[in-house]
Amino acid sequence: MQEKGIILLEFLLYIALVGVIVAAAGTIGYNIFFGKAKLGAIEEVSQNSRFAIEKISDTIRNAEEINNPLP
Repeated sequence: MQEKGIILLEFLLYIALVGVIVAAAGTIGYNIFFGKAKLGAIEEVSQNSRFAIEKISDTIRNAEEINNPLP
């Protein structure tokens, strides 16, 4: 005799499987979104530090004299 419909256990298994898939997709999406933001912040800090180092180097190169305070 063939069953009509699904039993409760099958339904719960399907719900659990869909839940795992949705959770995995959500986690991947979250990591991609915030990973991109973190990468942008790292790039900005790197550019700012490069600019600061270049500015300091130019100032030192163009200095006419160096004042060395006595100890």
